[in-house]
Amino acid sequence: MKTNQRPLIHATAVAGLLLSALTLHAQIYQLLIDDSNPASVVFSASGANSSADASNGSAQGIVLANFFTAIQSIGYTVSAPTLVVPGSDFLQTATSFNFGGTQVDLNLSNSGPSPAGENFSTSSVAFLGSVTLDMTVSAAALPSPGAFGSIVAFNFGTNPTVGEWTVVAVPEPESCAIAGGLALIGFALWRRRTT
Repeated sequence: MKTNQRPLIHATAVAGLLLSALTLHAQIYQLLIDDSNPASVVFSASGANSSADASNGSAQGIVLANFFTAIQSIGYTVSAPTLVVPGSDFLQTATSFNFGGTQVDLNLSNSGPSPAGENFSTSSVAFLGSVTLDMTVSAAALPSPGAFGSIVAFNFGTNPTVGEWTVVAVPEPESCAIAGGLALIGFALWRRRTT
C-alpha cells in the first residue's frame, strides 16, 4: 500500500514557518502587551535580551514611550506583579508619565523603602515575569494591536533605550475554532489519501 507523504511534509513546513515567525517576534520585542481587556492589561517578558547595556541606578523604573494614543494623567491598579529586571525589585507601580513632552508615556517603577535600580545587559534577558494593570479608565487611549515603541531606563538624566514594547494581537475564539476545524478537515483528507 503506497502512502502519500506530501500533505504531511507541507503541513510540517507551514508549522515550522509559523513557529519561526513567533520566535522572531519574541526576540525583537522585550515586552509583549495584551490590552484586549482594559480591566486586565498584561505586560509580559518575551525572553529577549536588552538592546543596550545600561544602568539607571535608581528606583525610577522604565518608561514605555508613546504608549497612550491620548494624554492621560492617572495611576493604575497593579495586580500579580512579577515583572522584574533581573537583580532588581518588581515593577509594581504604574502611572501615566510626561517623558517625551506630553502625558502619553507609561512609567513602570519599583516601590518600597529602598528599591534597587535596574541594570540592563545585552547578554541577559531584559525582563522576567509579567504584571497586570487595570487600565479601564484609559481604555479609549490604549494602543492598537501591532503598535510598538521604545522602552527607556529612566533616571532623570541619560535615559538609554533598552528595548521595545509591542501590543500583540489576540486571536478571537471564532478564528481559533475555524483554524482548528480546517486543520481537522486537512488531517482527515490526508489520512483518507494514505489508507
